[in-house]
Amino acid sequence: MPLRGVAARFSPPRPLPGLWQAPTDILHREPIPESSFLIMKTDTSTLPKLRIAQTDNERLRLLLDIVIKSQPQQRGTLQPLRDELERAEVLASDLMPTDVVVMGSRVEIEDCESGELDIYTLVYPEHADAAAGKISILAPIGMGLIGFAAGDTFVWRTPGGPRRLRIRKVTPPVA
Repeated sequence: MPLRGVAARFSPPRPLPGLWQAPTDILHREPIPESSFLIMKTDTSTLPKLRIAQTDNERLRLLLDIVIKSQPQQRGTLQPLRDELERAEVLASDLMPTDVVVMGSRVEIEDCESGELDIYTLVYPEHADAAAGKISILAPIGMGLIGFAAGDTFVWRTPGGPRRLRIRKVTPPVA
């Protein structure tokens, strides 16, 4: 039976763009086993409060289920997003504070160690475009941004190692 509606848009025939892939051995071009590198697992007990819009929560859970069913090897990579959805306070979309990162938000973040500033728009994988500053929710930093508010500081594990990030500014999505 073909998928319909929202599920049909997320049914990937091949790996999704914007989905972080496991590192490969440079000499052999084979995936490195997950046990050999740092999985992005973050101790959520020390993280700031997390809020997510009900519509984002539903779409992201559906997206995760579809990606994991079509690409089971990504289960470990996607676990941090699943963990964030589990710990989040789910609010009706019209009750979301405007300074909280939701899908479509434009977010200015600062790396607290290097002082580097980045501006991203958080998008679904099919809209990811690094050159345009559109970061996929399935990218490590994308998973880390959802639900935090302007002023929040947190440490998030990325393929390059842990990063201490501060959300400087959140611009809500254009309706």
